[in-house]
Amino acid sequence: MASRSVATLVVVVLVLMTTAFAAPGRSTRAKGKKAKAMFAHRVEENRPGRGRKVKNALNDPRTIEVFKDFDAWFGEAREASTLAAMGKVQGIDHFVHPMSELADGISPNADVVLLTSNGVGDAVTRQRQNQPAAQANLEAFVRAGGVLIVDMGDNDAEGGYLAPGSIGTPTLTFPAPAADDATFTKVAAGPDGVLGTDDDHRLVRGPDGLAGTVDDLTNANIDMCCAVAHGHLEDGLGLPSNARVIETASFEDVSRPILAEYCLGSGRVIVDTVTKEFAGHQPEGSGPSYFLQSLLAYALDPLEHTPCQISGLREDVARMARGRAAQLDAKLAAAQRFLEANRSSAACGQLRAFANQVLVERKKGLPRPVSDWWVQTATDIGAAIGCK
Repeated sequence: MASRSVATLVVVVLVLMTTAFAAPGRSTRAKGKKAKAMFAHRVEENRPGRGRKVKNALNDPRTIEVFKDFDAWFGEAREASTLAAMGKVQGIDHFVHPMSELADGISPNADVVLLTSNGVGDAVTRQRQNQPAAQANLEAFVRAGGVLIVDMGDNDAEGGYLAPGSIGTPTLTFPAPAADDATFTKVAAGPDGVLGTDDDHRLVRGPDGLAGTVDDLTNANIDMCCAVAHGHLEDGLGLPSNARVIETASFEDVSRPILAEYCLGSGRVIVDTVTKEFAGHQPEGSGPSYFLQSLLAYALDPLEHTPCQISGLREDVARMARGRAAQLDAKLAAAQRFLEANRSSAACGQLRAFANQVLVERKKGLPRPVSDWWVQTATDIGAAIGCK
């Protein structure tokens, strides 16, 4: 977090340069209706780079910014009730903005940005999200270490939301013949291929992050009454090569991705077509859902996104350090390997070695703003994994 405002400024410059239950006649497809959202604004947010300028301390609650024009799908606002159940307070660590403000900027205090479904298929909302300035701000936010969730499941036959790092937008289509059925992939089950064990993806392990407990997601409790997704992440959309598919549904008897994630710069993008704000998701109603609680808990957990931070740092080193890259990258690569092997203390040693090497390279001409950014990022990663 501490390096987010500097990193976002740098990345912005780079980027700018180069279904309620099925009603009669609606079958099992949720069309949605406009239910105006309640906004919780920041002070001084009517200008580019808006928001508080004082950075959050490491132990402060993680902050989520929601951009939407309407409450999807029929006004349930399930992300709001879910966040409230998780202890988030609007105006403190949970802010809600109209989509038009996305082009103005994203607060430097934001850890997670959530774009809820355009379930009403509103063309103006889609156009606001598609604006070049809005897309540049989203990309800058992610590249600087933020976590972005883009709900690409909608009722917009003429287009849809865009996600930085991906190309296009999903075609509007519906699961068939089992419209209500979703399934976790091998990625979600972890190396042992078994759900309910310690190597499960953090999303599967539920809000408490512990495998095999009552709040875990399963292939049963991620299903819903009707269309579990609107569109999928293949037709109309091109995911980057490093994307990992976490959840699928059947479209014309072919398994297609409906939730995936990938690193972009130092941050993470989570894209999905799951109708997750709809009342039919378990438990049915307008309150917190199992799926949303697990998804948001995962997005708000800083430890889970350190691999993206290290990958982004390695990209920066390769691009900006030139002849100095080899020694610096070797230490980051070692830190990654140790983290993957659950050897946090060894990873901490490599991160400290990286920071020390950066200071050496600064004496040899590495620009101070770059070296300060890298050292602070390594420090933030270390704090997230518990380095002393």
